[in-house]
Amino acid sequence: MPEEPYVHAVDHHKAGVTIYDRDRAFDGYTFLTGYRDGRHRATLIDMEGRVLHEWSAQFSDIWPEAPHVIEQAHDAAIHWHGAHLFANGDILFNFESGNFPYGGGLVKINKNSDVLWTLERNTHHDLDISEDGTIYVAAHNLSGPITNMSGPEPPYLEDVILKVSPGGRVLDEISVVDALQRSDYRHLLPLKYGSKGSEDPTHLNTVEILPERLADKFPMFEAGDLLVSLRNLNMIGVIDAEREAVKWALVGMFVQQHDPDFLNNGHIMVFDNWGGRPDHRASQILEIDPVTQEVVWRYRGSPESGFFSKIRGKQQALPNGNVLITDAQSGRVLEVTREEPSEIVWEYHNAMAPVDGQGRVGLITLAQRFGAEATKFLN
Repeated sequence: MPEEPYVHAVDHHKAGVTIYDRDRAFDGYTFLTGYRDGRHRATLIDMEGRVLHEWSAQFSDIWPEAPHVIEQAHDAAIHWHGAHLFANGDILFNFESGNFPYGGGLVKINKNSDVLWTLERNTHHDLDISEDGTIYVAAHNLSGPITNMSGPEPPYLEDVILKVSPGGRVLDEISVVDALQRSDYRHLLPLKYGSKGSEDPTHLNTVEILPERLADKFPMFEAGDLLVSLRNLNMIGVIDAEREAVKWALVGMFVQQHDPDFLNNGHIMVFDNWGGRPDHRASQILEIDPVTQEVVWRYRGSPESGFFSKIRGKQQALPNGNVLITDAQSGRVLEVTREEPSEIVWEYHNAMAPVDGQGRVGLITLAQRFGAEATKFLN
């Protein structure tokens, strides 16, 4: 029996919804992807934690022998990362980790978990869908060398952004390294192989398109620009998709970050994995004004409820002003208010069966809150 690499020990036995302030939480349905009961799956739950629907797909169900990976792992080691729930119950998601390369491929399934199409590329982490249905997804190739690196230059993971049709056909790809090299930010690439992360120099973990409806909120950008997070450079940036060049970047405000989001107010929200304390043992959510670079709001947890996800993690700004946070490694989702001090008004734990009295939780890679329209496919 393979080990469960996405199960983590915790110092509590909390399970399901443990906090629910009906007056202040944003009412809706929460879409989760994660690991539970020996399988990677997606789940839609109500505010009480009741399961409304589940989807399930394991890597070997899709690719018994994957042509796009060099070494294939067992299913328990390959999780879902990056997912989009459509109104009809279809899901688009990436497989990730375990294999080499770790990008596992893009899959679209229907509400019954039947496969609609697959893309045999090393896609990973995040994805986004434009207003016309075009898909933008992180991927990587085995490539080399980088022209401004010195020393031995073995193959490295070259991150790319794939532009994919609604039916799963690759229309274009943008090299993140090339986009950096043809910009004023080329100096941010590591200078020598052997330095930390040089075999994976950028580690792209987010791609998000700026939609037309928000373009006037970001006068320094244009509709169609791509917001990215490059974890191993501690950098977020915006890529001009037409010129395939980085036009704006920000470093120094976060460490090993994930999931920058364009907000309706012209700000950017970021999951800062390691920057919540000087010893890098706490996470925080930052809302940043990209013009002034001022942090206008942050969430760091509380003494009663710690907050640290060493890797992974996401957040969602909700219509009522609250923020839904995916505390990935803790197998927890929390909804917090933005007033000071922030308070938790909804909390969910992806509890697994304890072992020898030790509490355990399964990894959660995504939590997203939807209104009632997300359940129409159940009728």
